[in-house]
Amino acid sequence: MIDFVVEREIARSPAEVFAYVTDASKLATWQRNTVSATPDGPMGLGTKIREVHSAPGGTRIKTVVEVVEYEPPRSFGMRIIEGPPVHGQITFEPTDVGTDF
Repeated sequence: MIDFVVEREIARSPAEVFAYVTDASKLATWQRNTVSATPDGPMGLGTKIREVHSAPGGTRIKTVVEVVEYEPPRSFGMRIIEGPPVHGQITFEPTDVGTDF
């Protein structure tokens, strides 16, 4: 399994940041190697997202991600069920200027 940590502060409310981060059509705007992301329905617990990522040398990696945690506007978790074994969780914390995530 691959673990990674992303820490960022955005000058928007947790609800706005959560909505943006969990919108599959916007994934490529903040996840650099994403080419496309297509959910199988409305975003929520159990939603599956077909993603295509670019890898070194122009290789394309296809994955299927399952949403395993969905608690707007506090947390979002996913795990790859087809592809490299990656699990991720994002928490959204209000700050004086916006949101830490």
